[in-house]
Amino acid sequence: MENNEEKILVKYNKQDLPQQIKYMPIMLDSLALNSILNFDLYYKIDKKQYILYRSKNLQLTEEQFEFLKKNFKTLYIRTTEQKEYIHYIEDNIDNFLTNPQISENAKAFVLYDVTQDAISEIMENPENPKTVKRIENVIKATTAVLTKKEDFFYELLEVMSFDYSTYTHSSNVATFTINFSKYLNFKDIKKIEIIGLGAFLHDIGKAKIPPQILFKQGKLTKDEWVIVQCHPELGYEIVKKIFPDNYTIQKIVRNHHEKIDGSGYPDKLKQYEIPIEVQIVTLSDVFDALTTNRCYKAKLRTYDALKIMQEEQLSGKYDKNLLEKFITMFKKI
Repeated sequence: MENNEEKILVKYNKQDLPQQIKYMPIMLDSLALNSILNFDLYYKIDKKQYILYRSKNLQLTEEQFEFLKKNFKTLYIRTTEQKEYIHYIEDNIDNFLTNPQISENAKAFVLYDVTQDAISEIMENPENPKTVKRIENVIKATTAVLTKKEDFFYELLEVMSFDYSTYTHSSNVATFTINFSKYLNFKDIKKIEIIGLGAFLHDIGKAKIPPQILFKQGKLTKDEWVIVQCHPELGYEIVKKIFPDNYTIQKIVRNHHEKIDGSGYPDKLKQYEIPIEVQIVTLSDVFDALTTNRCYKAKLRTYDALKIMQEEQLSGKYDKNLLEKFITMFKKI
């Protein structure tokens, strides 16, 4: 949404004079009737003048909604309240994703923002029960829309960021994982949600890696790489606490870097020791890593990334049949 951000100067009291307020547009149809808005709502009457229409923590009534619908296509919020807007959308996510008045592209754009915000919060505070519940709801909504709408996956691909961060990477891997699980004809929606949740959290152990290593500009030294390779075990310890009875999530987080030839880490597992749920996340993880810009390498095109994965499969890294199906999933790209 930052690309749509609009800057204006408004009239201030003397004490406020040095400040500059920024606004960003939101869709009227993203607001739920009779909901409580946790952000101030503005409309624009010319290029530089924004008028406060509704203060935060007040209900949006049917009468007000109809007035806005008749007079304005776009509303505005302060950029300082973007996070509140994202949380509001999240609280009303089912209505938002099923609203026929909102384009599929807009739904994908906002859903992607929501997932990144959720993963940033869980990385900062992984054992907060409210945060855990939040990511469960986000993955449930993502699974629902991807399994019900055939082409929504491609809408998400259009809005995905392929400039690396732990947040974008986790969102991307979860999207690929959920869609691939659907593509493999998994019928149990709850199972797909669990696999997607594992994918979403697959790198949560990186929250325990020193930031000077995790965010280093350039290639890691051998010693630094050893530290980074600890993240699956560190993540495993985290998810054992927040999902003590969910062994699928635990296995995904611990073993997403395993390879079927035994060359992976941390447990050097081989072929049938690696559950298919883990292998699905591994393929999604590798694909996103190859197609994402890093400080030390440029992203690859989809075709080139899949070609490299095929070459790695020939050397024994991945299951042949599973990789062929993964490649077929991208046939429309």
